[in-house]
Amino acid sequence: MADNERTGPHKESPSEVRTAARQDKTEAQDTPYAHAAQEYIDAGWSPIPLPHKEKAPPPTGWTGYSGRWVTAEDAARWSAGGAHNIAVRAGETVLGIDVDSYKDAGAETIAEAQARLGELPATFRSSAREDGSGILWFRVPAGRKWKGQLGAGVEIVHHGHRYAVVGPSVHPEGMVYGWTDDVGLPMGGPPHIDELPALPEAWVAELDNGSADDVDAKASVTASKAHAWIAELPGGEPCRAMQRSLDRVLGNLGEPGGRHEVASKAQLNLIRMGEQGHDGAGQALEMLENAFVKAVAPERPGGVDDAQREWERGLTGAVGIASATITPEADRGCCGDRPSAADDFSDPGTPSTWTGLDLSGFIDGTHKPVEPELLLRDDGVALLYPGLTHSIHGESESGKSMVAQYECVQRLRAGEAVLYLDFESDPASIVERLRVLGADMAAAAERFVYLQPASDPHVGKAEHAAFLATLDRHPYSLVVIDGVSESMDALGMDVKDPNASATEWARKLPRFVADRTGAAVVQIDHVTKNAESRGRFAIGGQAKMSVLTGAAYALDVRSPVGRGLRGELVMRVAKDRPGFVRGKSGAAGADRTQEAARIVVDSTGDWLQFSVLAPAPVTAPDEKAERMKERVAEFLGELGPDHDGASATLVRKGVTGKNDDIDAALNALVADGWVSRSTKGQALLHKLVRPYVVEFGDDGD
Repeated sequence: MADNERTGPHKESPSEVRTAARQDKTEAQDTPYAHAAQEYIDAGWSPIPLPHKEKAPPPTGWTGYSGRWVTAEDAARWSAGGAHNIAVRAGETVLGIDVDSYKDAGAETIAEAQARLGELPATFRSSAREDGSGILWFRVPAGRKWKGQLGAGVEIVHHGHRYAVVGPSVHPEGMVYGWTDDVGLPMGGPPHIDELPALPEAWVAELDNGSADDVDAKASVTASKAHAWIAELPGGEPCRAMQRSLDRVLGNLGEPGGRHEVASKAQLNLIRMGEQGHDGAGQALEMLENAFVKAVAPERPGGVDDAQREWERGLTGAVGIASATITPEADRGCCGDRPSAADDFSDPGTPSTWTGLDLSGFIDGTHKPVEPELLLRDDGVALLYPGLTHSIHGESESGKSMVAQYECVQRLRAGEAVLYLDFESDPASIVERLRVLGADMAAAAERFVYLQPASDPHVGKAEHAAFLATLDRHPYSLVVIDGVSESMDALGMDVKDPNASATEWARKLPRFVADRTGAAVVQIDHVTKNAESRGRFAIGGQAKMSVLTGAAYALDVRSPVGRGLRGELVMRVAKDRPGFVRGKSGAAGADRTQEAARIVVDSTGDWLQFSVLAPAPVTAPDEKAERMKERVAEFLGELGPDHDGASATLVRKGVTGKNDDIDAALNALVADGWVSRSTKGQALLHKLVRPYVVEFGDDGD
């Protein structure tokens, strides 16, 4: 046998292996779709083709909630049609968090979210960059809609929104897309969707946007048909309603990040208004298109061409939705013949507010002021006024909505009707909460009216008529508006001027509802994340509080609420315009709020127990307790402003005294507004908001 002869199967030399690898890599980059499509299908993805070395456009009808799912036959047909990049549309149980780490905004947004919601688990990442940017992939519950954006620089890729360009596609700038595993090592292909880790519950709650059953119907429309359809809408100059909607979105386009989502909503809104009979949709869309292209072109690799294609895709999708559900002819019409903007939502025959009021009842003493009647404490004192507007505001997961839902159950038990306008959650979650709180489901089916509004109820005859019919359906005693910021967005408020927006929104929704129904209206709102600067107010402009006609309550977590826990919340009155609540509340804290109620939520037994308790009686300050509060405040102050905050355990270690006394002092400082309490993961952290002033001076001073 010659020296160069071998027995058995041929074993490739290292040089042969490298040559084969280079050939395979070259083939993959030359024909990414044909090379990898079947592998993606086998792994549970829906691969769609894109132009080679480009990120758009995708084929029509294969993206969005109504898009078709790619089969092996579809992939084979596209693979035979020449070189294409490859992208994936996420399945119903898959969600991607697209982080632009190379932009400061993206890095800041994801860091802030992880500090607030908890660290994301290690997962698979798809990207063409090596700077940490890319799409992080997770499994999520089926049957849900999801938000399109977490914040500036962080978009959400899901079943109904966007698609992801993936390896082995070639980026327009020449980089090659690829995958890394959960420890950051390169992968030769995609992970199977079953390998993706589950998105943590706090993140699911943050990104959940309601039930997928509520997705708008969508017709299949081509770009040319979309333009032809728009051309048939009422023309001319934009009417007042059309112009107002356009002006609001033009202001919002100036902020970086999220412009795609802002424009998509505006396209659908303007087209829908045109379909409902309002004049000038064509001109309004043209002005919006110019502003959109100008704003986003500098951010797109292909400049104006990329921005223009993005606009056309959004426009086609919006026409698909609008053309699938046509407004009946009897409900169509324009506001153009109305003499003033106020008439857009005034009822015919409503007397002018400039004719003067009859003061005789006030003068002769027969007028009786409104007193609180709803949300009773255990001592019989009520906290909500019928016919007036109220706010309950607090941090995420502070129990704001639960307090309102508890009172919904009490009203149902009393044989009364409740209207719930939900801008944040979904029907399943709300009904389950009512059930846990002890609601009679038969009574709820009869007298609990639930809505998920998504538009201004005063724009368009059909919308306004439906709004009034809902308000007149029952003699409601309680109306809940869950999600003030989301509600303002749905009504198209201008985020550039928060005080003007809050005033206009209050006039259009809570005060309008209160005046028409006579119910106590409760607005559920958030507070700014910075506990040191939030004061008594909900997030946004100060006008949110000034326009309230009833009372405003800040809700603080004294101990966490959750399954298997006995939690306690403190409800502090921040405003009481009629004045009947403050006189029966606790002492004022540094932020001028007073403890109006203590709420105990006990989930340790077989059923949930919810108690609204009177505040502890106001007593003269105890010098020993004051000195302990001074020591606790001094310890927290020494940590410095850059410290995340101290847990109760750390405070006990740093302050001399009995643990019970230290805990009591810490809780009192939080309750009186000297110390903030926030959550980070499972921990409750405390920070000194302002220097504490002890109520007892030194002897001899």
